[in-house]
Order: sequence, then C-alpha cells, then structure tokens
Amino acid sequence: AGCNARGVLQWVAAALEYLSRTQGWHPSERTLGIVGVGHVGSLVREYAGRWGFRTICCDPPREERERCGFVPVGEVARAADIVTFHTPLDATTRHLADAALLASMKPGAVVLNSSRGPVVDNRALLHSGLDYCLDVWEGEPSPDPQLLAGARLATPHIAGYSEQGKAMATAMAVAAVARRFDLPLAGWYPAGAALPTPRPIGWDELRATLRAAYDIEAESRRLKASPGDFERLRDNYGYRREYF
Repeated sequence: AGCNARGVLQWVAAALEYLSRTQGWHPSERTLGIVGVGHVGSLVREYAGRWGFRTICCDPPREERERCGFVPVGEVARAADIVTFHTPLDATTRHLADAALLASMKPGAVVLNSSRGPVVDNRALLHSGLDYCLDVWEGEPSPDPQLLAGARLATPHIAGYSEQGKAMATAMAVAAVARRFDLPLAGWYPAGAALPTPRPIGWDELRATLRAAYDIEAESRRLKASPGDFERLRDNYGYRREYF
C-alpha cells in the first residue's frame, strides 16, 4: 500500500509551487487543508509543514482512533486557503466536497483533488467560482469539457505515476507471488529502475528544481489542447522520477 504516495506528493508540490509563483505568495502566508491523512496525506502534511504552510487536517477514522487534533471537514473548508483531498472513495466520501462545503470556503480558495474524481462534486465545483487543480474527474476518461477548460491545472489521472512507485508496486507483487510459491526472489527489484530516494527538501530548493523534474503546466496544456486524448495521454505517460 502507498507505493504511489510520493508520486502524488510530487504532483501536489508542483501544484503548490505553480500557485505560489502565479499568485505571488509564500507558504508562510497560506493555510493548507488536508482531507484524508493516510499514506499520501501524511506525506503532504509533513512536507507542507517543512515548506512553511500552516496545516489543518481532517481524517475522522484516525481522529476517532488516535485523538490527534484533526477537525471536521467543514472546519477545514472554512479555515484553509487551499484544500487538498486524499481520501478513498466510499459512501462517506462520495461528493464529500458538495455545493454547501464549496460555498463555505474562503473567497479565492483553491481546491486540489488527486484522490478520486467523485470525492468532489464536479458540477458544484464548476459553478462554485473557486479556483481548482484536478488530476481526477467524474466521468473519466471524458470529464466535463467546461470543468477541464476552467481548471488552473488539469492532468489525466497520473498524479501517482512515478518510476519508483511503479517499480515498488511490481516488486511487491513479485514478493507476494514468491511467498505464495516459495520462490527464491527475496529483495527482487526491477533491473534498471531507480530506487526510492526520500529526503527532506526545502521550499527554495523545491522552487529551483521542481519544474525541471516535472513540468505540470506543460502537462496541463497538453490535456487542455486535446481533451479527447485523456486516455491516450494517461496510457502513454512517461513515468516521472521521484527525487524527494
């Protein structure tokens, strides 16, 4: 589980760097709301805190188990300048971001969704007046054309597509088969694939290096220019290399 977490972290980092650069703010001036604090959300929380964001988090199951100071989703929506969603899709999270929740957000707030498309009510988002950056969509692979055209950033469900994430997922599958059939494949990893290199990275280094590693704006332009190619762009995606 969580093989693609750092790939999604890289997508969120790219979206935040883009918003900071184009809107002219520093992370110390923004509150980031994180809805869902599992594998991905925990990484986003850790790195966002290092970059200077104030974070406010919602994860009801974890709050019930751990009493860790997380708050209801409505409180996140009212307090945050940017809200990023990292929840699974189930009966409790479908349209979690509905018209009422979106209307409660600050003027000028931004919605990021890289979890599952229906976590955010796409029609309500389109009519909310909020800015948004989306990697996942209702109706994939044919998202609402107006919603796609209006996104600050639009990508074709590839947030978790990193070279290391793919290699780790393959290695875990091989390990499971090896255990089941008692095969001598302990520690197997795809030949030639980059190893994960998790490390701290500060905001200044991120700003200086991220666009060379992952140009999210170019990716967004490609999808907006050819919305009908959503599936092709996803299927033929060149996996990104993680570097933090």
